[in-house]
Amino acid sequence: MTNERQHDQELAEGLVAALQQMPNVASAHIEEVGGPVDSGVDFVVNAWINTKPVRLMVQAKNTVFPRDVRAAYWNLRSVSNRPAATISSSNPVIPMIAAGTISDGAKELLQTERIGYFERGGSLSLRMTIFCLINKPATKGIAQD
Repeated sequence: MTNERQHDQELAEGLVAALQQMPNVASAHIEEVGGPVDSGVDFVVNAWINTKPVRLMVQAKNTVFPRDVRAAYWNLRSVSNRPAATISSSNPVIPMIAAGTISDGAKELLQTERIGYFERGGSLSLRMTIFCLINKPATKGIAQD
């Protein structure tokens, strides 16, 4: 397994573990994706949140700054707005970024743009019919904007 693929797998497992700890999440699991997923989506998590099935289309990064959010915004939005037939499910799609570290400025921009995020340290932002924000201190070494 390559380092990048291992990094993505660790982020996916961390996101699933964080979701499973939330009281309004009945289940969450990583979708087995056959072949490469286009548009910069690195992995997909299927979950039951507030008694509704959703698909989290996740782009994985090492570190995220505001410039990275702007670059990812269009790819993630295009995936989340595609007709269901092209993403193989009729479940609502939530665009997300998962990263080892996310700067404060990037977190603020992601929340403004209604893009979910997961940070390896445990921070999680997910906007649906309710807004969930778990904000934990950034890991050491992240530059603050």
